[in-house]
Amino acid sequence: MIEINLLPPELRKKRIKVNFSTQGLWFILPLIIGIFVFIHLVLASLVLVKNIQKGSLNRKWTAESSSKERVDSWKKEFNLANQDSRTINSLIDQRVIYADKLKIMSELLPGGIWFTRLEIKKNSFTLEGSVVSLESTHMSTLRNYIERLKEDPEFFSDFASFKLGPVRMREFKGYQVMDFVLEGVIR
Repeated sequence: MIEINLLPPELRKKRIKVNFSTQGLWFILPLIIGIFVFIHLVLASLVLVKNIQKGSLNRKWTAESSSKERVDSWKKEFNLANQDSRTINSLIDQRVIYADKLKIMSELLPGGIWFTRLEIKKNSFTLEGSVVSLESTHMSTLRNYIERLKEDPEFFSDFASFKLGPVRMREFKGYQVMDFVLEGVIR
């Protein structure tokens, strides 16, 4: 092989020769094999320990499954009871307290008006009554009373509508009496 290098010898690259002896190789080879065997033994022991832990946890899981089933059944019962409680509370909130309504009607009732019949159904409210007036202002007295009831927010809050129904005039012992019907639709 011909080497052409025009640099002076002191500036030329010097090659370093490394001599590997077979004696050092025989020392390193068992060390590498020992490290691989050690790593293999450590990993095998870790796999064995993890399998033992898995078996232990599976046994605990099966032992706890019966108590888990009891807790699940209790949870279902609790949810049903809670749902029933919410349903009852919503029904209580939706109910109409007629005692309060009748109290307001009584407080706003002017002289000369009296009630003869009250009928309450699921979504309807019917009140029959009579009006007597010496000045013949039957209708205005009744309309003022109905307007005062509609203006009272506590009374009118549960009604979708509240209106005057059929009206009939009659005479009783020389006095003009007007019979009326108040009809309300409950929300």
